[in-house]
Amino acid sequence: MLQYKKEKAETILNHNYLHWGIMMIICHSIMQKIAKAIFSKLRIVN
Repeated sequence: MLQYKKEKAETILNHNYLHWGIMMIICHSIMQKIAKAIFSKLRIVN
């Protein structure tokens, strides 16, 4: 029973890391798009 709980906990942890990894990639790409938009606006202003 303890072994099963440990395996389940590890599976949940791995799933959370995967989820966080996907979220980080999405956030990173969004931030890059925002940064490019800001820089292009700054170039137009300057």
